[in-house]
Amino acid sequence: EKRRFAVCRVCTHRFPKSMNDMDLLATDDAQVPQACLAARLKAAREYVNKEHWLLSKMVHCMILADLLTNFVVVLTGWMFHAAWMLPAFFVRLAVAITHNGFNPVMRDPVRMLFPYQYSYFGLQKPQSNGKRHHIMTLGLLLGYIMLQNSLYAYIPKHVNTALNHTAVANDSESQKKCEEIPRYMPCEHVDIDEYKSCTEETPLWAEGTCNINVANQTMMRKANEGDIVAWCSMMFIYGSLAVAYVAWPFLSLLLSACGCQCMWCVPSKDQAVFEEINKNAIEIEKKLEEKPDEWDTLLIIKDIGLYVADVVVLDLLGAYNFFRTWNLWFGGIALLCYLKSFYDLASSAGGVTEIVNAFSESLRKGYRTDAFLKIVHGEFASEAPVAFALQIYGFMFVTFDTFASASFLCSMLCSMYSLISGAYRDYQLGIDTSPFKTDVDKADHN
Repeated sequence: EKRRFAVCRVCTHRFPKSMNDMDLLATDDAQVPQACLAARLKAAREYVNKEHWLLSKMVHCMILADLLTNFVVVLTGWMFHAAWMLPAFFVRLAVAITHNGFNPVMRDPVRMLFPYQYSYFGLQKPQSNGKRHHIMTLGLLLGYIMLQNSLYAYIPKHVNTALNHTAVANDSESQKKCEEIPRYMPCEHVDIDEYKSCTEETPLWAEGTCNINVANQTMMRKANEGDIVAWCSMMFIYGSLAVAYVAWPFLSLLLSACGCQCMWCVPSKDQAVFEEINKNAIEIEKKLEEKPDEWDTLLIIKDIGLYVADVVVLDLLGAYNFFRTWNLWFGGIALLCYLKSFYDLASSAGGVTEIVNAFSESLRKGYRTDAFLKIVHGEFASEAPVAFALQIYGFMFVTFDTFASASFLCSMLCSMYSLISGAYRDYQLGIDTSPFKTDVDKADHN
C-alpha cells in the first residue's frame, strides 16, 4: 500500500473511482497504480514514436488540414455574406451535441472542430467512431465549394468585370468621398466611384464581394511593392485554402489506406498495449522524480511563453487593433471574449494564483504537473477555438494596416499551435481529461 501511494504521490487523481471515471490509459484492473498525467503523456508519445512514427506525422498534418477546412467556409463569408457561414456552424454544432451532449460542447467548443475520444492510434478508452465527423467535414467541404461556384455565377457579369479593375486612387476628388466607403478602408486604397457602383449593383446576399476584392488587391499591391507582412498574409490565406482544397482529401485517402488506423472505422488496441504504456509511465514518473528532464523544462518554458503571449497579450492586442482600424463590431466581440476569459479565471477556485503556482511548480519539478495540464487543456478546449474563429474571419478586414496584419498573423499561428498540439495531446495520445471536467459534464457523461 505504501509503495502504491509513493509511486502516485504527485497525482491529483490516483485511482479510478468508477468505470466511468477510469483513466483512459489504465488497465481493467483497478488495483494497478496510475502515474501522473505528464508521465502517461510521455509514455504514450514514446509508444507512438516507436510503433507509429510515420503515422504520427501524418496525423499531425491531418489535424492541421482538419482545422484549415474551416477556411473554405470563411472564404464564402468573405466573398458573399457572413450569413452563409451559419449553416456550417449549425451543422458542426448539431453533430457535436449529438456525439457529446449539450453542456460539454458549450464548455469545450473545440469538440465542434475535432472528433472527441477518437484516436488514429486507437489509444482512447473507450474509442469512439470518427466516421460521423469526417463525413460531416467532407460534406461541408464539397458543399461550400459548390455553393461558392453557384453564388458567383449569379453575380452580374458587369460587376465582375468592374471588380477586376479596382484601382488605387489618390486624387483630391476621391479624398473628399471617403465618407462613402467603410471607415476600415483607407481612402488611398479605393477607387470611390467604382466601389459605389459595385455595392449598388451587387445583390445583398453578396455584399462582401466588393470589400474582399478591395482587400485582396490591396494585399497584392503591397506584396508587389515588397511589403513582407502583406506577402506573408497572402501566403497564409492562399496556403490555408490550398491545404483545405487539396491536402485534406489527399490525407483522408492516405489514412484510410492504413488498415485499422483509418478514419472510417474504430481503431483499437489490445489490453496489453495499455498495460505496457501504463507500466512505462510509472517508470518514467520515478525518473522524473529523481532527475527532471532538461528538455522537458525547456518545453515548459515554451508553453508558458505561448500561453502568456496568446491569452494575455495577443488576444487583447487583437481587440485593440479591431478598434484602431474601425472594425467596431469585431472589436466589441473580441473585447467581450477577452473579459469573459478573465472573469472565468478570476471566478475559478484558484484564480490567477492557481496559474502562477502551477507554472512555478512545473518549473521547479521539471515536468508538467496535472494542474499545469489542466490550465493548458482549458485554453485549448474553450478559449483557442473562439479566438481563432474571430481572427480568421476578421483578418481580411485589417489587412489594410501593416501592424494589425502582423499581430493577427502571430495570434492566428499561436491559436493554431494551441489547437493542433492540444488535439494531438488530449485526443490522439488518449490522455484522460476526466479530472478537468465539471460535475455537470460528468453527470451528462454518466
